[in-house]
Formats: sequence, structure tokens, C-alpha cells
Amino acid sequence: MKNFTFYLLALLFLAGCYGLQAQTLKPGLYASDPNASITTYAELKNDVLVTVYAGKYETKYIKNGNSYVSESSADYITIESDSSYKIHSNGKATVVNLLLDLPKLDKKNLRAIDLPTGGTGYITQKVPFNIAGNYTFDGSANVVTQLNADGTGKFQYATEAGQAGQMFDIQWGILCNDSGQHLASYRDGVSAYTLMIYTNKWEAVGLQFAKSIGRIVINRDRFKDK
Repeated sequence: MKNFTFYLLALLFLAGCYGLQAQTLKPGLYASDPNASITTYAELKNDVLVTVYAGKYETKYIKNGNSYVSESSADYITIESDSSYKIHSNGKATVVNLLLDLPKLDKKNLRAIDLPTGGTGYITQKVPFNIAGNYTFDGSANVVTQLNADGTGKFQYATEAGQAGQMFDIQWGILCNDSGQHLASYRDGVSAYTLMIYTNKWEAVGLQFAKSIGRIVINRDRFKDK
């Protein structure tokens, strides 16, 4: 997993400081309960548990008996069940429920890009909702936003006065880590992603999906209903 400083723009929550027992939790990628205020992603591979909290803070835990011990602190994790673990930190224990089991995206569906802050990031057009289409600007101006399923499209900026500004042909994708895991946070039924768009350079734009009403919002000022 790389560039988690940048991945914070994607609002992703890493809380993998918490416990698991390898015999009860299957290897793979997991996310915490979507109703949690802060999202934790965890990947268990062999005897190593890596957690990502808030899309920024990454911690590696090494299996030691029936627990996983942090490489960088006195924190450790114990497994509670096949869908939860407990993080022990500073004398406190917190249970993390893992209700979402995330499959890895095929590497062929990932594209490496140069991040605006430096380093390499990864994007995909594969998301669990219909992101492609035309988006309506939340204002009186006719501001164009079009995402095509093949990763191309059009993006028009709005001026400070809410008028249509410069329009670009773009390439786009949703930011992932190098394991093929969407970097997203969940709060109050809304999942937040980082949409990367390329005009003459790669830029990060916020994208939110409210599943209950089927609405996708880009940059807080343009939307599409499923």
C-alpha cells in the first residue's frame, strides 16, 4: 500500500490496529462496518495483518501466538470471531466489526498514475454502483460533467460566480491502493471516494454515493441519480 498521505484526500480510514486469530479470520481484504463513523481497512496475508485507518494511517501487525503485534508500537490485535477483531492500544480495547469482505480487483483493471503530490497511485473504473453517465450541475449554469464507462469523458469547471468555465476532455478513475482495494470512507449511509481526473495533469475530486437514494455527487456541485 503506497502514498496513504495522498489517499487521505479520498477520505479513507485505517484502523487496522486491532486483534485477529488467523484460524478464525480468513486471509483477504476487509472493511469495517459501513455504519462506523471511521472506516478501517484490513488485509490479512500469511502471518501479517496490515490495517489502514482513515485512508492515511497504515500499521503492520505480525502474528505472535494468538495475537498480532504492531511493528511500531505496543499495540496488538486479538481475533474475536470470523468477522471481528479487537485492537488493544494505550490500555483500551476496541472491537472492530468486519461486515464487508472485499475481493481484490484484478490487476488488469488497475491503472498506475502519477499522483499530484508525487509518487504512484492506482485507479479503476470498477465500482459497486453505476458511476458512468451525465451529471447535472447544482445551479443555473449548464456545466458539463460526463463520465464514460471506458475511463474517458468531459469535465467543465464552474467559475466563482457559478457560471460555466473551461471544459476539458478527460480521463478518469476511482483511486485504489496497489492491492486493488477502493479507498473509501463511510458515514451516515454515504460512501466517499476520490475521483481522479486528468486534464493536463491528474487532479483529485471528491465523489460521494448515497445508496439509500441512489445519488452520486461529484465535487459537491454536480449529481446523478441512478
